[in-house]
Amino acid sequence: MNLSTENLSETRVKITVAISAEETAQEYKSILNEFMKQAKVPGFRPGKTPANIIERKFTKEMGEELTRKTLTNAYNHVIKESGFDIYTVVDAEEPEVKAGEEVAFELTVDVNPEFELPEYKGIDVEVAPAEVADEDVDEMIDNVRKQRAEYNEVDRAAEATDYVKVSYEGFVGDEAIADLAPEKKIWGKQENTWEEAGAEGERRLGVTAVVDGIVGMKADDTKEVEMEFGEDHEVEELRGKKATYKVTVHEVRERKLPELDEEFLKSLQMESVEQLKDRVFQELENQKKGAQNGEKRRQILAALNEAVEVAVPESAVEAQAQALINRTMMDYIQKGVPQEELEKRQEELLEKSKTAAVEQVKLDLILVRIAAKEEIEVGNEDMQRAIMQEAMQTRTSPDEIVKRLQKDRRHVMQLQRNLLVDKTLEFLVEQAKVTEKKD
Repeated sequence: MNLSTENLSETRVKITVAISAEETAQEYKSILNEFMKQAKVPGFRPGKTPANIIERKFTKEMGEELTRKTLTNAYNHVIKESGFDIYTVVDAEEPEVKAGEEVAFELTVDVNPEFELPEYKGIDVEVAPAEVADEDVDEMIDNVRKQRAEYNEVDRAAEATDYVKVSYEGFVGDEAIADLAPEKKIWGKQENTWEEAGAEGERRLGVTAVVDGIVGMKADDTKEVEMEFGEDHEVEELRGKKATYKVTVHEVRERKLPELDEEFLKSLQMESVEQLKDRVFQELENQKKGAQNGEKRRQILAALNEAVEVAVPESAVEAQAQALINRTMMDYIQKGVPQEELEKRQEELLEKSKTAAVEQVKLDLILVRIAAKEEIEVGNEDMQRAIMQEAMQTRTSPDEIVKRLQKDRRHVMQLQRNLLVDKTLEFLVEQAKVTEKKD
């Protein structure tokens, strides 16, 4: 069996496999012997049927077995003897093999690139402290109270934090924004929508000129406010434009927070304010530690990405990019983005997904190489935890998850690889040199 290779790119190789007539004849002879031992033919005892009768009766089956075994042996030979660290077979011919005749076929493979690992232990990372202040606890409790607040109608001008029922319509010059960008209704025209007057921070959503403008307005008041859109605004038709909004207030409601009394604590299954504060403190601390760990991971991955320049397997990038596009499209669909808008952004999404996929595949290759060097492995306990986690997320029984995995070997391999990458990244977090930012 002879091999010849042609480099198609830095990570893709075409391999031609040539199998001699002697080899196919020898393989056929081995198959014939197996059929003679096992075949049951009327009128003959097992193992005593003449070769010519076996060949006549099982011509098709023996031909298929010859092709299957010859190609399987050839693939195994390529993996062992080609000298390449094969990532995956991209394409492969499957010619019919005939006994006593030479055969040649081609297969195209993607290979794992060769590269030197950078220094990966002791990577410098800087993170915010995970300390929880009393003010943080109080703010969280206030947020819970706001979620359970009552909103009572008042006969006065709206103040910050009041909720206001409002209608508005925007214009750029004489043209209605609803006509300029009909898919983006929030920027064009709204009837009887609710806004938090003077909202700030994460609550400051939508048309900020309207949110600010309704402060000081009473029911039945009408006025115009102006809004300047930045050059990076999400709606292309509004970038760099100045708009005028006609605003009418219909109703003003004052937010009344519940008291921190026995009834409120009971609704949260708490016995005292101190117990509530302890619970909130623990939750906030866990959140900050989680955010801190996420930031460590992000900085470690950024350092590895910068330290290594290497070409990555094309098939891996294609698969990763497609997975990213599918997730992005699903997110957009769930958010109600129209199909026409998705089609317009298809090329942009594809380009962004491919760029992100190249980086993700490169980082996976680096982490897998580190895992091999550090002898990090995925054990049964790791798989069991992953199965339990997936079962909880999908509200499916663990047994059902196991059954699915048993039917899909590729899914098992991908899950094992993901666990290995995650386990290795956590190892690097433990090895990192961590400093906390100072105020």
